[in-house]
Amino acid sequence: MKKRKIPEPGTYLSMADPSHHPKQQQLLSTGGPHQVSGRSWLYASVAGLATGGLLLCMSGFSFLASLTLLLITAPLLLIFSPLIFGAALVLAGATASFGVATMAGLAGIVMIVWMVRSVFRGREDGIGEKVQENGQEWAGYLQQKVQENVPIENSVETG
Repeated sequence: MKKRKIPEPGTYLSMADPSHHPKQQQLLSTGGPHQVSGRSWLYASVAGLATGGLLLCMSGFSFLASLTLLLITAPLLLIFSPLIFGAALVLAGATASFGVATMAGLAGIVMIVWMVRSVFRGREDGIGEKVQENGQEWAGYLQQKVQENVPIENSVETG
């Protein structure tokens, strides 16, 4: 096996050169893969079991705490469910009403913008005169209906 030279720190290394990785440098400097002793395996296993056991105990405690709280709050949820349901209905109604009010406001703004645009365009197209003529016709119609429905005072017989 051909031994490679480990480059000095701070020298330029090519990405194609496998010796640029620190693990490769360690393997090249020791002459092969590092051997792990049985004692190291034992210590690593004990540390893993201690850490894993602690995490398992903590997750079990969390599960038991959640289950206990569920058992305590379930009857309370049944007792107060009409109140909670009513509050949810009020909240849903308020949300829907707010949405309807928002849409009505937006529709009003759109109508105002449409009216302003039509009025300014109406000066050029003669729509203003048409509106005035229609208004006069409507006023005449209303005046005629009022005169037809108002009783004449002289024709009423008093007796």
